[in-house]
Amino acid sequence: MKWAYGSTKSSPEPVRRQAPSGFGQSSSEGGALGQVLVLRHIRLLNCIIASIGVFVGFTVAAGRIDFTLGLFMGMLSAFLITAAGNLINDFFDLEVDRRAFKSTPLVSGDVHPAAALGLSALLFFIGILLAFAINDNAFALACVVSALLIAYSSIMREHKYIGNVVVAAGAALTLVFGAAIVGNYLWAAIFAFSAFLANIGRELTKDLEDMDSDSGLKRTLPMIIGFEWTKRIVFVAYAGAIMVTGTAWMGKIVNGVPFIALLLVA
Repeated sequence: MKWAYGSTKSSPEPVRRQAPSGFGQSSSEGGALGQVLVLRHIRLLNCIIASIGVFVGFTVAAGRIDFTLGLFMGMLSAFLITAAGNLINDFFDLEVDRRAFKSTPLVSGDVHPAAALGLSALLFFIGILLAFAINDNAFALACVVSALLIAYSSIMREHKYIGNVVVAAGAALTLVFGAAIVGNYLWAAIFAFSAFLANIGRELTKDLEDMDSDSGLKRTLPMIIGFEWTKRIVFVAYAGAIMVTGTAWMGKIVNGVPFIALLLVA
């Protein structure tokens, strides 16, 4: 893979520093620094949002605001699997991030790629194990989402427009995952569909922003249909997300101030 050897193109690259000790060297201080810096790649806010998605799905499915051991395990499982997915994505996207001159520990060399990959594998394992302890449906969903995140980062890189759907589905499935703790999926499915559309819009917006750095390494929808048509699809996706949530409220599928608040969060 190109990430392991650096770019073969003539475009300038940022200066790379030597990987710190602790990733094949002896200094425990450098190793500790690398272990802390690698956590920047988990994208903490994304992980928290995934956990909130599980909470929303659980609450809507249960019909009440509650906090149980199963919910805690589900939220932690989603947090860890999301963190693992972000780590493995940055592992495979190292060359893209170098070309975009992103300031990350992997790009700078402060964290060795093997450390990111190893931590990703560990977090996937713990997240799936927690889901296994909840119930069979939660375990199956955790396995499916983990497989999708790995496929998105590895084999779907050249067809990112397919990966956009995968990522959006993964985000939406956090709500279904929360509903799986209870075993009631109807209301959560409406929330999940809205989240799916919103995340399609988000993913395509990111592709619009990254057209230059993705060129030659990924095939994205803006590259295929152009900037303006992609913007139109983004607008339709966001509008659709709003319409779905509005329909749920108008049809009294979701009512009451707490559930309207959860709908907006979703």
